[in-house]
Amino acid sequence: MGYEIDLKNVSTCTTMGVIYMLKCPCGKAYVGKTKRRIRVRIEEKKRSIDNCDLDKMKYVTPVSRHFKTHGHNSKQLRWLVLQVVKFPIRGGEQDRILLLQEVL
Repeated sequence: MGYEIDLKNVSTCTTMGVIYMLKCPCGKAYVGKTKRRIRVRIEEKKRSIDNCDLDKMKYVTPVSRHFKTHGHNSKQLRWLVLQVVKFPIRGGEQDRILLLQEVL
């Protein structure tokens, strides 16, 4: 039915620079990335689910569209930090580093 994911990082809702997974009640998963605090990103995802209007195409994202069309709500959203990404001290290529880790 699935496979195990070996989580090696400790994270909290204030952790920054992560690869995360969102999961809905029907079992579908979405993997994303953020440089910001994960709490901020999850709040944005929940807001887009709550405010999604498919008729006016407002707040429509792949996640909000799925939740809306399948009758789910933002309270049913589950999330998990898959990986905390360590950036070089000088920064610079954070987006590229996150993208590379997201596809692994």
